[in-house]
Amino acid sequence: MRITKEKEVRQSEILDVAEQLFNTKGYADTSISDILQQTGIARGTLYYHFKSKEEILDAVIDRRLERRAAEMKKVADSNLTVFDKYYKIIEIQMSQGTVVEGLHNIENAQFHQKSFSLGLKRFAPIYCQVEEEGIKQNLFHIEQPYETAELLLCASRITDPGIFVWTKEQLAEKNESYITLLERALGAEQGYFSALLPLLNKINGGTL
Repeated sequence: MRITKEKEVRQSEILDVAEQLFNTKGYADTSISDILQQTGIARGTLYYHFKSKEEILDAVIDRRLERRAAEMKKVADSNLTVFDKYYKIIEIQMSQGTVVEGLHNIENAQFHQKSFSLGLKRFAPIYCQVEEEGIKQNLFHIEQPYETAELLLCASRITDPGIFVWTKEQLAEKNESYITLLERALGAEQGYFSALLPLLNKINGGTL
């Protein structure tokens, strides 16, 4: 048990340093040597835990997504209404700290690609769970909730500031369009998700 704990602590230390470097220098400009210098460990020790810089990036992203997905799952399993669950899981998914804001800079294109693909796998099952609850309550009318969740997550990327640059007016229009798309894709009553609009506008284009 002691060895396992030490391994987890060392991995966490490497990921903490790498995440900060990816944020400040950018993924492409961060080298393994930079990570070694900041952590003060030997190259062989780092490669014992991670085979490459890309594997470190995967772990950095997945660690953050796992934490957010765990919070979202608690909401999905709660006794809240379907709408409140949808509201809160979107709010959690959009929440981002200062490090992630840096990683979402346009220069970190590889972060965007991996964050999206890994996030899709983490978040789609949770959205699907809420959608299936909505189907049972006759609030939503769809035959493929999982695929619908995936497609809606893909559509939400239109407001990712690390991929697209929009004015606030354009973002407001896109947020309104996303609400319309959400209602139609889920077969919900018109206006069912209208109360989500202030939340989407509040984050000014934060990734869904």
